[in-house]
Amino acid sequence: MPKSTLTLEEVEKEFKNWRSNKNGAHPEIPKELCDQVKILLKSYHPSKFLGRLGLTKQQLRNKGLLPIEDQENPEKSNVFIEVPIAQVKPDKSIPGLILKRGDCELALNDPSDGQIQLIINTLLKS
Repeated sequence: MPKSTLTLEEVEKEFKNWRSNKNGAHPEIPKELCDQVKILLKSYHPSKFLGRLGLTKQQLRNKGLLPIEDQENPEKSNVFIEVPIAQVKPDKSIPGLILKRGDCELALNDPSDGQIQLIINTLLKS
């Protein structure tokens, strides 16, 4: 039965010992080591110890130690919050540009330098 409190260093030592003595290329992680990881999860975020123990999130999911992400329904796992965009009213203090030709009128509020240059170039060509 595993201890109720473990240090990361103790578990890291146990994993190194198991890896140096394991049989086969990809043996199953022993239940005792999984129990120790379960205890670590109470005190540490997985990102703090996965690399040190040579484990992946997927291995923890496969052992039931982390929740399985819903890959088939991404809308359940990714929450989208719609933020309403306020309608911007033209500020009378910001200079605008109004071009008139006949019955047509083009009004630009706070035009950028690029927009002004485009208009100038277009007018010079005609």
